[in-house]
Amino acid sequence: MDSSPSSPSPDPPHHPRPDPAPTPADRSVLVAGYAQLPQSTGAGVMWRHLTIIVRIDTRSGLVVDASTTLATRVADAFVAELLFGADLLRDQEHIVTTVERAYFGNGRKAIVGAIRDLASRLRESGALPTEP
Repeated sequence: MDSSPSSPSPDPPHHPRPDPAPTPADRSVLVAGYAQLPQSTGAGVMWRHLTIIVRIDTRSGLVVDASTTLATRVADAFVAELLFGADLLRDQEHIVTTVERAYFGNGRKAIVGAIRDLASRLRESGALPTEP
């Protein structure tokens, strides 16, 4: 009988998927947004820039996954949950307002900047179908 301790189960996802079936890779795009971090943040000590990366379903235009380089799991989860199911082009101002209203860390300006950069890069990419 093996006496070695069993390996712990992987951490649960930081946020639930908006839909149980993952979006196929051929129907999604990855878009990254960047902003400079203040050195007074945990992530700023490790990296100079914040990266927020999202996976977007190209048919619906909605964010189906998101991740950040924020230093703590709870901050990463907060931003990811805010982005999940969002249409970055339509919901950008609501997302920014929510960050400004609810995130009281030194990285707030960087998060807002990275979200605005994400929306700008998505718009410029032409990856989503245009509306009639």
